[in-house]
Amino acid sequence: MGMEYRGTIAKTAGSIRCQSWHAEEPLHEVSKDISDEDFPERSMKIAKNYCRNPTEDSRGPWCYTLEPSLIDDECDIPLCNFGECKLSGPGADYGGTKQITTSGSKCISWHKHHLEAAKGLKFEDRDFSDRSRKNAENYCRNPTGDVGGPWCYVEEEGFEYFQKEYCDVPFCDDRDCLTFTKNSTSHVILTKLRADSGNTSFWVKLWNPDDEKKGQVSILLSLLPVPAPAETVAEKWTAGVELVFANSGSRQTFPANEEENFENTPEILVGTKWTGIWITWGGGFISAGIEGSLKPILMQEYKKKRGITSLYSDTFLYYGLRGTNVLCSTTFCHDHCETYTTFGIDFSQVWPMQKTNDTIDVRFFVRAGQNIQIRLYRVPSMEYPSVTVIISKDVTTLTYQESEEATKHYLKEISTSDLLDFWSWREFSVSIFGGHFRLYSHKHRGAIELVYMHEIFFAGLRWFSIGSERTIAQWTLFCSPEESDAVEDAWPPNCISDIKDFRFKGTQWTSMNEVPCIPWISEDVPVEDKSDANFIDGSALKAVNKCRNPIHDSSGPYCYAYTPWESVTISKRYCPIRKCRSSECRMAGTANDYMGTLSKTRSGRRCDKWPIRPKLPAVPQNATRPKSTTKPPRIRSPKVGPSVAVPKVKLPAGRDYFNDSVFPEGSVKNASNYCRNPSRNIAGTWCYTTDSLVSQDLCNVRDCEKPEEYTFLAVGDGLDRRIYVLPEYRSEGLHFSVKAWEPDNPDSVVLVFLADDGLKSRYVLKIGTADNEKVLLFYESETTEISLVKRKTLPHLLYVGKWSSFIIRIPRGQFLLFYEDDPTPLFEWSHPDPPNAFLPTYYYYGSEQGKAVGFAFNRESNCHIENTKTDRYTRILSLSTWIDKEILLPEQVTLQLRGQGTVYLPLYRMPGTPGYFVLELNDADRWILFTKTMYPKVTIFHKQKSRIPLFTTNSWTNITIRWTANTMNIYSNATNVFRYQHNSPLIFYFFSVGVDSKNWVTWSVNCIPIDIEGPAVDGGWSEWGPWACSVSCNGGTGIRKRRCDSPKPNIRGEPCVGPSIMTGRCNEILCGDITEDTINVINRRIRTNYTALTIKEQHPVTIESDSDIVKLITTESPRSELQWSLNGIFVEVEPERIELQDYNISKV
Repeated sequence: MGMEYRGTIAKTAGSIRCQSWHAEEPLHEVSKDISDEDFPERSMKIAKNYCRNPTEDSRGPWCYTLEPSLIDDECDIPLCNFGECKLSGPGADYGGTKQITTSGSKCISWHKHHLEAAKGLKFEDRDFSDRSRKNAENYCRNPTGDVGGPWCYVEEEGFEYFQKEYCDVPFCDDRDCLTFTKNSTSHVILTKLRADSGNTSFWVKLWNPDDEKKGQVSILLSLLPVPAPAETVAEKWTAGVELVFANSGSRQTFPANEEENFENTPEILVGTKWTGIWITWGGGFISAGIEGSLKPILMQEYKKKRGITSLYSDTFLYYGLRGTNVLCSTTFCHDHCETYTTFGIDFSQVWPMQKTNDTIDVRFFVRAGQNIQIRLYRVPSMEYPSVTVIISKDVTTLTYQESEEATKHYLKEISTSDLLDFWSWREFSVSIFGGHFRLYSHKHRGAIELVYMHEIFFAGLRWFSIGSERTIAQWTLFCSPEESDAVEDAWPPNCISDIKDFRFKGTQWTSMNEVPCIPWISEDVPVEDKSDANFIDGSALKAVNKCRNPIHDSSGPYCYAYTPWESVTISKRYCPIRKCRSSECRMAGTANDYMGTLSKTRSGRRCDKWPIRPKLPAVPQNATRPKSTTKPPRIRSPKVGPSVAVPKVKLPAGRDYFNDSVFPEGSVKNASNYCRNPSRNIAGTWCYTTDSLVSQDLCNVRDCEKPEEYTFLAVGDGLDRRIYVLPEYRSEGLHFSVKAWEPDNPDSVVLVFLADDGLKSRYVLKIGTADNEKVLLFYESETTEISLVKRKTLPHLLYVGKWSSFIIRIPRGQFLLFYEDDPTPLFEWSHPDPPNAFLPTYYYYGSEQGKAVGFAFNRESNCHIENTKTDRYTRILSLSTWIDKEILLPEQVTLQLRGQGTVYLPLYRMPGTPGYFVLELNDADRWILFTKTMYPKVTIFHKQKSRIPLFTTNSWTNITIRWTANTMNIYSNATNVFRYQHNSPLIFYFFSVGVDSKNWVTWSVNCIPIDIEGPAVDGGWSEWGPWACSVSCNGGTGIRKRRCDSPKPNIRGEPCVGPSIMTGRCNEILCGDITEDTINVINRRIRTNYTALTIKEQHPVTIESDSDIVKLITTESPRSELQWSLNGIFVEVEPERIELQDYNISKV
């Protein structure tokens, strides 16, 4: 429309002279709706009689004429032609020769006669920068002034239709570090500011020159990384300042100063050139000006007394940009990897995607816990069409929306897990090649393709934005986070050992679900919560917006959080402060890293101080040492000087001295009486106790990631400990995690998969062998000897303080090893003759060099069934194995077993220490022995003969062992077969299973094993469970699960076919309604549950509601009303006759 035209043409298209816009005695009266503000010069007087477009006339620039019979007319202002580039976003000035669209299609000629007939459009020659539609040929142009930029028509393949598509046309004055800003009510995206010198610059330019009249750009400088409205940040929280620049005037908007007027700044924001704006601050004042001029256009005070700006000396930490379709550029990205913080999905900032060879890409790192979104656009100035990637906790979704009125299409939804973590940076990328869309998750070992889709509209995407729904997320774009942006480790002060510890002084400023905290000095924080004396920082002001516990709340640190989507936008929320890893749990298997202050054992005993080795007294200076001789003297020389006595300290039995170096503090004295592991026992931390009956005991310092109940220790090769391959392993694979347990003695792992009884075929897999760099696979068949069939070098397979998670799948004729979160195998081998390869029936695992290695298995897995033929205890288990809850002090273990011979059950308090108890179950003569082994000595404490057989060879026997204090009882199928009272407390945490020579035992622990002998039973799926949905109403995405237990397959049966998890749309009811599942429950209850009452006159009676249904309805639809009805009429309360209370109806 030529709103930006500033030329000096002063005649109409008919060569009639123009009248002055500011004429004192005009021939034609100028409309009263036209004012100075409507001109690019912001002055009718300066505009003289030049052609202008103050009314946004679609014809373009015009003027009032000096011809009495013609009031006004358009001017013949030619479109500028900048050749192979465009000067503005719409690019009506483009006159280049590009004739290929973003999808790769070829443009058709603008001069085609049937084009007008088909589209009903007529383009004038003047609408083209070539001044002729014919000269425009089939080049990309913008005759309509489309804000999306140059375009053309392309023919739909196989159809007689034409489709409008945009073209890739570069800017003539393109700049680096480019972003496009939209107007928004809030600064929902903040960028880390690296301007230590107290000054910075921004370059700005309108996307569309026709927006000069209304265009403006807002720059917020903040001390808080909390995206929020500028008034909130700068005024209410006193944490920043906002400046607004516009052709209509510029000023500091917040903190507000009513005495300050807008400064006149015409032409500061135009669509045909970049304007540089410098900003400098210091001493509580801020000023801004135009690059190239030292004269400021504004200067104002921003610092407030007792405000957050008073805490920081001439510093701002973040900046935010908002604008009316304004392009912004900085130089920050040249020197640093910029970090962005999002809180909302307004998508008010848009960045160009990057071209890499033949693909258009977005690469980003993000730290977030949930609900991040990446929206992709064709052009930044148009909201639609758009493609959105949504990554939530359990589901990743890809959607497409053609227009604001169009229905949102869900292109793909997949179940994903562990993609996001607020406490670690995660890398992703989007890659588009033609119509092929791919979303990748990047791990240190390579890229994992999460989503693939092929649609033609992907080819036109060129811009993107980022957001996070109701949660804080931090991002970097096209670069890796810098060291200064590294996630702080869970070490003091950024962690907590005791939730009731009110002295937390870390930097965390997010509450539950990463909702941001507001400053403690805010007027929205209750007075009783912000007393300066209660803050460990010294004052509420100095605590800024960090999580604190000024009132010693027993639930732990908290803050007042900003929740703009709720009716109450500020509310108290607790902060999920991370537990101090070194003080709360252990990373190393042997807990070498534990530095906590726990001084109580798992059995509740108090720890004694670690014994300190006595120091030798120093020799007095006047003492004379005897000279050494090669031959001892026969006669003892008389002593010269005072004698030196070495103190003799006798340690209690069972105690030892330890060097300072084996304590994490580097000092036995500083270790005090805290739980530690100076002996490097594989069970973890322990201490000497003050109880003379229990000299030493374990402490409850658990692994930071895996529960003890699903963790198994392998010490050796695992030979003769065959574990059954369960049916789910054949469909879903064997899922397991591994950790090198002993930091001082790391070892690799070995897994062996065996054929059925009587066959020798096997696979032997070694992971982390050869200095933790190799995966080796050996294969033996019935006709060939064992040989190496595949090797692969993969560095850092196993870690000392970190679990490595794998999946093994062995379909017939193949062996596949995966990382847990990677669908592409990291190691694979195929048999040359797959039909003749064996299917494994058993497997076992162990360590290659005999050191301890930790194996962890999934909670969802069926329990293991082991066939044992050895008395070597190379597999150590927790006595609470396969129990879902944490057991502090085990007092029972239940075994399902069958076998023959004598079964040995070693019971450990601390595996690896001299002396452990053993239960011997001798089925042949029914004797049960309770012994203690102090190799080579064995002490028998008690021996008792059972009246019934202890176990059999062909059916399961339930052997339950219970102990409390000093007493032990053993039950065989609920019959007590052993009772003994010991002379000291019985405390055990671990066990193993063995059997005497040439015998065997098959067993499981704390669970019911699946059938291992009957005819094959194939698995069947249960009904789908309820949806776990992202929203409760108005439609969301979620997952639901089913179980393979209707029936469960037995060992020889086939597993269920198909997925156990479904991803899809859920809760598409309107907010306020109840779900279809609840409706089904109500109908089912009505059909199956009924009440028949006999009521006597004058006797009270109560009819109770169905509490389950009431709970479902009130949860899903809190505003619903529940009423009783009788014959279709609602029952009302009648005093002294009918009462309604707690949804129950009573007759009184």
